[in-house]
Amino acid sequence: MKKEDFKMKTKIISSLFLLTLVFSNGIYADNVETKKHIKPSFKACKGKSEGDEVTFVNKKGKTVKAICKYPKRLIAVPKRKLA
Repeated sequence: MKKEDFKMKTKIISSLFLLTLVFSNGIYADNVETKKHIKPSFKACKGKSEGDEVTFVNKKGKTVKAICKYPKRLIAVPKRKLA
């Protein structure tokens, strides 16, 4: 193998590794951000039953009327999404 070929392969592998790190970090950040915004809808249903009406403040600071539903865990689902 020529020295130039080795350098080129090293650059390609290094670039792919860096791209993987960049994209995986973005996915992790989105996941953390999503969990942070979903948390109020779980808290709104704490101690409630399925079908109970609740309100919570969304990520935009607006109060949302919702109903507690049980897809996997009891969570407040905005009424407009149920229609």
